[in-house]
Amino acid sequence: MLRNDCQSFFNTHLTTKRRYSFVYEDVLHLMDSDFIVAELIDSSEDELKTIIPMIQTLEPTQENIHQFLHHFATIYAIGNGIVSND
Repeated sequence: MLRNDCQSFFNTHLTTKRRYSFVYEDVLHLMDSDFIVAELIDSSEDELKTIIPMIQTLEPTQENIHQFLHHFATIYAIGNGIVSND
């Protein structure tokens, strides 16, 4: 059910796509909004219990949603230790 709530939120409110860029540990990271949304939807039930209340409190403007996704892209890179070999 939580997964459906998450997917429904993004299907309903996210109408634009973006690529987020940020530097972590002197490495430039690029991540697409579609990738982060898919990762959020694929989160565990426990993680979704934290994520769903966050997205429910957002005013669902494109700017707010993309700011939220950009933060999660950064967290994803830090948490997963993504390192670019380029």
